[in-house]
Amino acid sequence: MLQGLTSVCFQCSVFILNPTSMKYALPYIFLSVLLVLPFGSRMFAQGSMGLTGHYAQPLNSLDAGNYRWGGGGALELFTQGYDFGMPLRLQLGGSFGYTFSGQESNPVELQDFEGVMVDQLTRNYSLAFHGIARFISPEARVRFYLDGIIGSRGFISDQVLQLEELGSFNGDDCPKNEQDNINTDWTLVYGAGAGTMIYLTEGVSLDLRATYSRGSRASYVDLESVNSYANEVEYSMNQTFTDMLLISVGVSFRITGCDGSMSDGNGASRSYKGSESSRFWRFSPRNASSPSGTRRALGPVRKY
Repeated sequence: MLQGLTSVCFQCSVFILNPTSMKYALPYIFLSVLLVLPFGSRMFAQGSMGLTGHYAQPLNSLDAGNYRWGGGGALELFTQGYDFGMPLRLQLGGSFGYTFSGQESNPVELQDFEGVMVDQLTRNYSLAFHGIARFISPEARVRFYLDGIIGSRGFISDQVLQLEELGSFNGDDCPKNEQDNINTDWTLVYGAGAGTMIYLTEGVSLDLRATYSRGSRASYVDLESVNSYANEVEYSMNQTFTDMLLISVGVSFRITGCDGSMSDGNGASRSYKGSESSRFWRFSPRNASSPSGTRRALGPVRKY
């Protein structure tokens, strides 16, 4: 038994200390945290949820490697926050994002059908999982914040053979598109951002932000190198660091608690299920001064 536990601990330590293993594990760790915390922690009961769209500009060697600018969106979740007696509140959160970064379409000839041409798409896109620490100004019509991020971004290159554009062929059912993964590389990402929240209506704000992130090295298809010859598509791979600038626009929604309350952004909450002057009553156990089975109101509960 002890030998088995020792073996398991050794394998776990090897996995944790291996940078390659951790690089591939990071996205799953961040995804698990993002999915579990909002439903398993009361911290998110008075938090917020954001939906954003973004423009992604590759920087430095990523830009030099012909990685194209792209666009996408993200889902974000934040805690209510903690003030620690400071003018800025600290909010903790997580983000899951998708960015599409271009494609090339090339005609190719099907091997089994001479003279029949279809398009083959070569694409680059990425998935991102980020943990976020946000320092945000107190509740107001316009609020400002600073973000620190750390997480993982997966750079994915694939090809799609557009067979569906053939339609019904020789009386057979319409074929499905064929997708083939070329390469997937997960990177460590960290960075900082700044933004502003503009009040729109109760519990809803407009979110404007710019985020600069630095990323470790990843491989991807150079879309400028893609060419087709008969039934073959040729391309070259680049490997660079993955720095990016994201310009985001979105909407933030305040999350109400299970008791119908909504955070006011300053550590308190407002209840919409009655006034603060409501009387709360408790009942005594059965005793000699009250009939069996009868509950006797003792008055409002007082806390000392």
